[in-house]
Amino acid sequence: MMNKRDGQTRPDAGGPASCWSCRGPVDPRALFCHTCGSIQPSRPVDHFARLAVRRDYDLKTVDLERQYFGFQRRFHPDRFAAKSATEKAHSLQHATSLNEAYETLKSPLGRARYLLELLGRPVIEEDQTTSDPVLLAEALEMRQALAEAPDAAAVAAIAADAEAKIADCQTALAAAFVFYGTYPGDDQVAEIQCPVYGFYGGNDNRVNATIPDTETAMERLGKLYEPEIYAGAGHGFMRAGAEPDATPENRAAMEAGWERWLELLRGM
Repeated sequence: MMNKRDGQTRPDAGGPASCWSCRGPVDPRALFCHTCGSIQPSRPVDHFARLAVRRDYDLKTVDLERQYFGFQRRFHPDRFAAKSATEKAHSLQHATSLNEAYETLKSPLGRARYLLELLGRPVIEEDQTTSDPVLLAEALEMRQALAEAPDAAAVAAIAADAEAKIADCQTALAAAFVFYGTYPGDDQVAEIQCPVYGFYGGNDNRVNATIPDTETAMERLGKLYEPEIYAGAGHGFMRAGAEPDATPENRAAMEAGWERWLELLRGM
């Protein structure tokens, strides 16, 4: 059985399709018909396949740009200005899909988010709330207990229970990653049960002034703390470096930070 979509006849599974123009056989992956040379419709593929790059976070910007600009030269609508309406439409489809793929993958943050989506693990946005029924029920029970607490001692008991649960979670952590955070204080450092890896911008003087305190406290307690300072980057470089108008220093720090973070995660 054959299906028609975007003017092109496609097989249900496997085998060649037929060109919308000459009706000759054409590989479903082909961008142009092998027989008549007509541009074929843009097919639904992921952004990595669209740009013919490997599905991986570790992509070099120069390789990504080479693929993008190469495909754009082939499919730019200006090249099809004198062609038929169908060819113009297919050209615009390809150009639009290529732009979307490139805009997503050129940013390390966008690339990481997209990879997680492909793996079925979408990122929870900052303004999103959890829908975990167990967690929601636990939070509701705690709020109700606080509302019904008869005295300060009861409130203190609830707080102690919550702190114990936090401690259990911290014990189970393989590592902690700190991004441009100040020294948390002796009491909180004493509670740390895992290695800590820091990411700091070279121009973030207010935060960086507290790094020696953290190093001293962690060393005194026999705990691993490895800070990395990225020259020329400012506070919040992981977010600022992904912006279109990012400074070269912030962009370089963001890319290096992602590389280090992923390398650390791979080693766990």
